[in-house]
Amino acid sequence: MLDNMSTDARGKVEPFIKRWESFSTKLWDRVEEVTIEAEAGLEELTGMNPLNSNAISAGFSAVESRYMGLSDKVEQAVEKLEGEWDEVMDDADLEEEDDDKVARLWTGIQNRSRKLQLSIEKRKLSISTKKYADWARKLYPVAEEECSQLRSCTSCGAAITVDIKHVCIDYECPFCNSINEILMGEATGYYYQGNGVHSLAQEAALEEQLAEMDAENAYHFYRHPTDTDRENYTNAARAHWRAYYEEFAKVNPGFNKTVEQAVEERLKHYEIGDISSEREVAERAMFGSFLKLVRTGDKSRINELFDKFDEFDIDDAVVLVHEHGDRDGARLVLSVKYEREEEDEDYDEWLLEQMKELDRDLADR
Repeated sequence: MLDNMSTDARGKVEPFIKRWESFSTKLWDRVEEVTIEAEAGLEELTGMNPLNSNAISAGFSAVESRYMGLSDKVEQAVEKLEGEWDEVMDDADLEEEDDDKVARLWTGIQNRSRKLQLSIEKRKLSISTKKYADWARKLYPVAEEECSQLRSCTSCGAAITVDIKHVCIDYECPFCNSINEILMGEATGYYYQGNGVHSLAQEAALEEQLAEMDAENAYHFYRHPTDTDRENYTNAARAHWRAYYEEFAKVNPGFNKTVEQAVEERLKHYEIGDISSEREVAERAMFGSFLKLVRTGDKSRINELFDKFDEFDIDDAVVLVHEHGDRDGARLVLSVKYEREEEDEDYDEWLLEQMKELDRDLADR
C-alpha cells in the first residue's frame, strides 16, 4: 500500500511502519529465547525431583509471567505508537485518498498487534502443556513403584493386594475383617489426582485447543456475531474436548463415562457462559442471513429488509458487514443508507469518510 501513496504521505507513515516491524520482529525473537530458556529450565527442574511440587509450580508460574510480560510490552508499544501517529497525522494535510490509506495502515498495525499477542498466548499454552506432560511422564514410574510396594493389614499382618491405584480406599482384611485405609503415595496422588493424567490428555488435545482459541478470539471480536460464528466456536470446542477425553479415558482408570457423555457435559459450560437472550439468538440468525443477502449484491432486497424490520438498524448492518471482512458489501450497504437517509453531501466524499470511520472503529477494538 505504501507504493501507492504520495511521496508526502509515505514519508510520514513509513517510519512508523518500520518501527512497528522492527519492534515486532525483536519481540518475537525474545519470545523464542524465552521458549528455549523455559524448556531447558523446566526440564531440569522436573528432572531433579519430580515430587518437589512447590518448586516446580513456582517454575511454571515464573515462565507464564515472562510470556505475560512480553504480551504487555506489545500493548504498551502500540499505545505509544498510536499517540505519536495521531500527533503527526493531525498536523498532516493529506489528500483524501492518502488519508484513507493511512487509516487502513493503522488498522493493519492494530490487527497485527492483536495477532502477536494471541501468538504469545498460544506459545505460553504450548510450552506449559508440553512441560506439564513431561512432568507427568517423570511421575509415572515413581507412582508405579509406590503402587507395587507390599502392604499388610495393620491388625493381623496379612498381605493386602489391591488393584485400585488412583484413589484412596478402605480395604477390609479377609482374615481379620479389620478396615485398612489404603492411601496413595505422593507421586501417585500427583499423577492420578493432580496434574498428571490431565496434562497428558491436554497435550494430546493441544492442537485442537489452539484451534479453539482462534475460534473464540474470532467470535468475541465481532460486535454482531452470526449463528455461523457461534457454531464455528462451538464446533472447535467440541473437537478440543473430544480429543482431550479420548486420551483421558486411556490414562485415567477412574474415567467412568463415555467420551461423548464427557464432551457434552463439558459443552454445557459453554452454554452457561453464553448468556444470550432469545432476542440475541434470533439476531445472530438474522445477521447470518443478512451477510448472505449482501453477497448477492441485490440492493432492492436489502431495501425491502430495512422496510420490513424497523428494529434492524442500518448502521449496525454496515458494521456487521464490514467487520466480517466484506468491504465491497459494506460500500453496498452504505449506498443504501445514503439513499434512504437522503444525504446531500457528495457521495464519493461521504463514502470515503464513512469507510475511514469504520476502519478506525475496527482498529480501536
